[in-house]
Amino acid sequence: RTGTTCWAADLPGTVEACMSETGDAVAVGSVRSHRSMSCTTLADSEEDDSQHRMPWFPDASHGSLRRRIFALLEDADSSILAKVFAGVIVLCIVLSTVSFVLETLPELRERPAECARLRQAGLPLTVRACEPKPMSWFFPIEATCIIVFTIDYVLRTAFAHTARDKTSKGPLWATLVYCIQPLALVDLVAIVPFYLDLATEGALGFAKVLRLARIMRLFKLAGRFPMVTMYSEVMTMSGQPLMILMFFNSIVVMLFGSLMYYAEGQTFSVDDKFTSDARFPTGVFVRKNQQNTGFDVTPFRSIPYSLWWVCVTVTTVGYGDYAPTTMIGKCIGVSTFYCGIIFLALPISILGQNFSIVYDRFLEKKAASSPSRIDSRVSRRPTALRMSTSSLHVLLPSSGSLARRLFALLEDPTSCKLAKWFSIFMMIAIVVSTSSFVMESMADFKQTPEECSLERLTVEACEPVPHGVFYILEVVCIVIFTLDYVLRICTVHATDPMYCGLDATRSYSGVGQTFAYARQVLNLIDLFAIVPFYVEAAGGGGGGGPPP
Repeated sequence: RTGTTCWAADLPGTVEACMSETGDAVAVGSVRSHRSMSCTTLADSEEDDSQHRMPWFPDASHGSLRRRIFALLEDADSSILAKVFAGVIVLCIVLSTVSFVLETLPELRERPAECARLRQAGLPLTVRACEPKPMSWFFPIEATCIIVFTIDYVLRTAFAHTARDKTSKGPLWATLVYCIQPLALVDLVAIVPFYLDLATEGALGFAKVLRLARIMRLFKLAGRFPMVTMYSEVMTMSGQPLMILMFFNSIVVMLFGSLMYYAEGQTFSVDDKFTSDARFPTGVFVRKNQQNTGFDVTPFRSIPYSLWWVCVTVTTVGYGDYAPTTMIGKCIGVSTFYCGIIFLALPISILGQNFSIVYDRFLEKKAASSPSRIDSRVSRRPTALRMSTSSLHVLLPSSGSLARRLFALLEDPTSCKLAKWFSIFMMIAIVVSTSSFVMESMADFKQTPEECSLERLTVEACEPVPHGVFYILEVVCIVIFTLDYVLRICTVHATDPMYCGLDATRSYSGVGQTFAYARQVLNLIDLFAIVPFYVEAAGGGGGGGPPP
């Protein structure tokens, strides 16, 4: 009965009684002998408690003594002593990290006595003699923590082979597999810099970098707290959707950065107000000031500077180091605000859902924990990704007319090997063209025309132009994009409508299918990417030939 407690005396012929939670007897059972009378619930409970009671030292279920030692070091749930040892390691990690932070405080640093001696003697001061160093009591703390970390790492490495599975190639191989795991490498990186610095007495040129590696000890917590590992698993599960978001985010950042640069940094001035400054003897790019009463030197000096502003704005950080002042620039800024809010909201649902999945798995594993958890960590091996698409073994598309096969080669990277190589080639051309577009906006890659002089300070004569190599890169990329676009437009009539993204239920003529394909958004983007170059080259942009 719910809410009652049953008992029976261990005597022949006793009476079973049931008492409620308030202490009142509510039922009396029949007389039974002590042989048939048993409190199975209490007995089962005592048996379960004895089974789940944690031993002081890992029990025989883990295997040999060496394997039990490895379990003590690796699995905090294997015994009480393992929990104590894990607590000591965590305490050392915290102590070492706090020490690393505190020793950077000026109040806890002191100058070597050698510096005072040089000053008193009137000798030149040196960096080595006068650079402040942490107080001496930090070293014993650091040395103690390093000894604990070293003992932990050496013992785990020495006994890692005992947890190998039956398919392992041998003890040495199992130890090597364990040592090259990320967490084991973090443990190694956490202790090696101390010994290198100690052996060289700080004489190495990268000694400060080695000291910085001490912060890697924080990652040792990942091996002690499953919650840290859960975060890594959530990020791994969310990798593909996050990469897609990052891809579109990079496009948005590049788009708004370029728009802001052309809105805020394209007015060139040779006014005396600016040329009288020694920094700008031949003029400088300017923009409207905050009060809209004149011009100031623009902070959006190049696209990389604009990209910085977009990244700060999209993430809603808003340092305020510089901001748009023109009407067009402010409109672009408002659009950037809202795009940033959208891009911040999208990953939250993905990460939240995956975290719920990972946390449920964690609870299930914790409920059914066993010593096999150690085996899985040591025997884990990386797996290589293998292409399974049979079409990628073919050099050229093998079906249809020549025009159809050529379109498949240009449009579908999975149609054959050559199509995949061409897709990679086009990606490289896009990256080169985009990088060239960004770099040519930087002052370091611009040059003042030769006809500019102090006697002839005009915008036309003195406005900096990109280096000639950027024009060559642009021409090469435009030729590639033009060939790709023209060939796809000329061969799309030979393929099926569904294959080129059109409505498969409609019937198209050759010309109709070509026009329908050309009107697609991505193809209009391809056209817009090449037409401005030819318009400018024909004279519509005030030039277009290579810079002088």
